[in-house]
Amino acid sequence: MAASSSRQARSPCFAGSGAFGATLLAAILLSAGTALVHPTLIAAVSDAVQPVNRAPAAGVYRFWRDFGNARLAGATPLWEWIGDEPATVFSY
Repeated sequence: MAASSSRQARSPCFAGSGAFGATLLAAILLSAGTALVHPTLIAAVSDAVQPVNRAPAAGVYRFWRDFGNARLAGATPLWEWIGDEPATVFSY
């Protein structure tokens, strides 16, 4: 019983805190931010190398970017299995 009361005392930090409108707005803002930063980062990678090496450098950048996304997505079920809270909830 004490565990559930302590869990209720924590305030979860969801994107939008579970309200549909706020969650939708948070998803739109996150998508817009991602859409703005990805071309900027790939341009920075392309500017840092010689024109001959741009394609391989962009490929390496994209590989590590996508590998990080897939690794974190794969780690979420593992984190939820290990922890006592859902992996998508961050308590403070």
